[in-house]
Amino acid sequence: MARTPELSLRILASHGDRQSVLLVQDPTMQRRTHASFDHHQRLLGSRLEVVSQAPFVPVVRTSGVGDRTGGSAWTLHRFASLAVGEVRRLHDDPEGYGPRGAGFIDHVDVPDEVLAASRRLQVTQWVTFGDR
Repeated sequence: MARTPELSLRILASHGDRQSVLLVQDPTMQRRTHASFDHHQRLLGSRLEVVSQAPFVPVVRTSGVGDRTGGSAWTLHRFASLAVGEVRRLHDDPEGYGPRGAGFIDHVDVPDEVLAASRRLQVTQWVTFGDR
């Protein structure tokens, strides 16, 4: 993940005078992916407008998480695990991807209520951690 935005930006720069790029990513990773593109643009001196668009907004139901048409993408447990993992990666601490951690992204402000919700999910054992 860390080198993907850099490579993408270099390829885009080599293909003419582009002013913007549409970034489409899994909705659970959209914020981090955008932050990574912003970080690498700063490092490379790139000035593309990065527009983010998740392919769908997750809808949480008792039967699972999917899109508004009723399609299913994840079980509740898997979605909670993905969401908590992303909060952990976005949080700028030694475990995160920000400057105080891995350095893959610039600092991202994670609202206190999101951090609190993430902690509640972890405490209730809804979430199991796998690979970062």
